Formats: sequence, C-alpha cells, structure tokens
Amino acid sequence: MESLRQYVLTMILAAILCAVVVSIMPEKAGKQSVVRMICGLYLLLVACKPLGLISFAAEESELVTYRQEAEQMQEDARKQTDEAMTAVIKAQTETYIEDKAEALGATVTAGVTLAGDMLPWQVELTGEVSPYVKTRLAQTIWAELGIPEERQVWFP
Repeated sequence: MESLRQYVLTMILAAILCAVVVSIMPEKAGKQSVVRMICGLYLLLVACKPLGLISFAAEESELVTYRQEAEQMQEDARKQTDEAMTAVIKAQTETYIEDKAEALGATVTAGVTLAGDMLPWQVELTGEVSPYVKTRLAQTIWAELGIPEERQVWFP
C-alpha cells in the first residue's frame, strides 16, 4: 500500500512540475509545443519507471564509476599540488637561510625538512662558520622560522 501511495505522490508531483513549466512559458515563444512534448515524455518516464519498464541501473552504475574517477582525479591533483607547494616552500626557506648567512658574512648550504603541515621542521646546515655567526644564524632561524636549535643540525 505504501508503494502505491509513493507512486501516486510521485506522479502528482511530476504533473505539478510539468504544469508549472508549461505555464511559465510565454505563449508567443513558439516553443511551447516542444516544452509540452518534453513534459509528456517526462511524465511517461515517471509513470513507467516504477512498473519496471524502464531501468536506469546501468546509468546509475556508470555515474558511480564517474564519481569514483572524479574523486581519484581530485585526490591526485591535491597530491600534486601538495608536492609542488612543498618543493617551493622548501626551496624558498633554504634560500632565505643561505641569504641570512651571507648577510652575516658566511657561506652556508641549508637543507630544510618540512613537517606534515608544510612548515619548516628541521634544517641541516653545511659550512664552516665562526661561533658568533653560528649563534646569530641559529637565533635568526629560531626567531624567524620557528626551528629551535635542537632541530638545527650543523655539519662542517
């Protein structure tokens, strides 16, 4: 009984929808007969679907497949974007540190490791520097980039 009620309710809603669409079409548009034909086909589809005469199972499975492919493409694009952003942030941070060292009169090569949130986590510094430059550069890295001295690894 519930399925019959649902069927009748669906038909009524489809008929109301078609009536509204036909009524808002201007009479002089010359396309009202096309709209009426489309509405008639829509009502026919709505009427036949519950009777099992028309099946959209194949189309629904294709939509699921397309949605899964779209989600996969979106995930791939997100990963590529993250990789590109990581590379840019890493390179700019390394250049920043090397420029700060150069401003202090030292030549240093920096290798930055980023955390999962793409913020600088650790830095490996290579180059021979005076204790003064090392202390100043370590303080700058801590103050400007938030990398504490424990995560600043120095190599001669």
